[in-house]
Amino acid sequence: MNGVGVVSSLYFFPAVLSAVVFASYIGAGNYLSLDVAFTVITLLNMIKDPLRALPLFIGKFLEFLVSMKRIQSFLLVDEVNTTLIRKVDREETPFSI
Repeated sequence: MNGVGVVSSLYFFPAVLSAVVFASYIGAGNYLSLDVAFTVITLLNMIKDPLRALPLFIGKFLEFLVSMKRIQSFLLVDEVNTTLIRKVDREETPFSI
């Protein structure tokens, strides 16, 4: 995800969540009164900063999973097969000094 996508998701996600919450509440057949609307707006404003951090957390968590998989595959590799290694004496190499 490029930088513009990250920044736009940081500000777009909380606004979309507000719209989805109100649409779901009204779509469920409830009447939206002022006391309910103000309470929901207050709660959504309180969780706005954690919601903005959510896309960054997801990205870092995916990086963590990839890193752990790489470390696990490295640690589970068998030892070096010494039959495939050929030792060359220094006198036999064409580049010896």
